[in-house]
Amino acid sequence: MLAAVAIAFGIVVEANAQQIEIGKNTKIERSEVPIRILKSLENEFPETSNFQDQTWYLHYMEGKGSVTAKVYKVVIENSDLDFTAYYKPDGGFEKANEIKKHAQLPEAVEATIHSQYSNWKVVDRNEIISVGRFNRDRFEIQLEKGNLERLIVVSPDGKVIRDRHS
Repeated sequence: MLAAVAIAFGIVVEANAQQIEIGKNTKIERSEVPIRILKSLENEFPETSNFQDQTWYLHYMEGKGSVTAKVYKVVIENSDLDFTAYYKPDGGFEKANEIKKHAQLPEAVEATIHSQYSNWKVVDRNEIISVGRFNRDRFEIQLEKGNLERLIVVSPDGKVIRDRHS
C-alpha cells in the first residue's frame, strides 16, 4: 500500500513538473500582482515607482526541496535603465539586477582606462548593480580602436575584472 501511494505521488509530481517550464516567464497584469509584492518593490527600490513601463511576469525556477518555485518578476526597460527584480509570493525580496546605461564613471575607473587603455576610445559605459545572493557593483565599458573592439568590466575601485577582445 505504501509503495502504491509513493508511486502515485511520484506520478503527480512528474505531471506537475511537465506542465510548468523551468525558467519560463508568463506575462501578467500589474493588477494580478499581490499588494505585498508591490509594496516590497517600492520599499526596496523607491525610484522604480516612477516608471510606468513595468512589465510583470510569473517566473518558475528550480526550488529548494520542491520541483519548482514560483516567483514574481518585474522588468523595467527604457533608454537609461534595464532593471529586473524577483520576489517570492509572500512578498520577500529574492534578487535584482540593475543596468544604468551611459553611467558616469568613478575616478578610479577613469584612471584605469587612462592608464591601461589609453589608445582606446570609450564607446559605451554601463553600471551594473546586482543585489541579492551576490551584492556587487561593476562597470561594463565598451572600447574601440580602429576596427578593434574590446569589452572590459571594472570594479568601482578600478580593478579590471574581465577583458574580452572581439
